[in-house]
Amino acid sequence: MIIKLNFFFNILNTHNFTRTMNNLASEFIWEINSSNTTRKRNKKSTPKRSTSGNFSSLKEELVQLKIEMRNRMNFLEDEIDSLKAENEQLRNEIKVYATIMSEIQNSWI
Repeated sequence: MIIKLNFFFNILNTHNFTRTMNNLASEFIWEINSSNTTRKRNKKSTPKRSTSGNFSSLKEELVQLKIEMRNRMNFLEDEIDSLKAENEQLRNEIKVYATIMSEIQNSWI
């Protein structure tokens, strides 16, 4: 294992490896500098004005979202009601079991 690591580090320290890494880095930098990203970044975009068609589609989407939110709220309210009913039922069962346990304990005394 140590021999393999030493061999690996010897390869890393060679002049050819360093030159190769420098070449790769300079090619990468050249690609970045020659790409159109700087022009795209500096380009000033004008905000799009909403047309009547665009506005109506946004309005329809808003109406759909409101309907979906109302449906979700109704579903959640139904879930809450059913959980409250289940909670009440469990509380009643606990009261019954507590009464039974106290009667059992009193009968042992």
